[in-house]
Amino acid sequence: MFGQFRSDFLPYCLDQIGKDTYVVLNREYKPLGLITHDFVRYEDYAVQIKGITALKASKLSARGSDDRSRIYLYNDGCKPESRSEHATAYFKRLEILLKLKTTPIGPALKSPWNAPEKHKTVESAGTRRRARRRSTPKAEAI
Repeated sequence: MFGQFRSDFLPYCLDQIGKDTYVVLNREYKPLGLITHDFVRYEDYAVQIKGITALKASKLSARGSDDRSRIYLYNDGCKPESRSEHATAYFKRLEILLKLKTTPIGPALKSPWNAPEKHKTVESAGTRRRARRRSTPKAEAI
């Protein structure tokens, strides 16, 4: 069911918790991907997002609001799955959001996979991807 997927895994709003610091929330007001009724500290899932001005906020907001304290990307009257024009408008807002520079800063978002020294860029078949460095040397051919 797309509605439940949207509700849990797609951004519903950005809640500002500091200067240029937000938590991206799902429809249940939990950080994306969390499916819980437990209390969650938003600071643990903080993301620094550069470039959200009042004008940018109004373009991101489903209501056209320039308020940066909480930016709703859709609301119950314009759920992306309800009509194609709602989906198109939502994905245009996501496109704006995707172009902003983000840095995960909350401790729950920090992992060895986010550490740049643990990765290297590998090119394969015309694509670029990040690969984890081997912690043990490659086996020699016999």
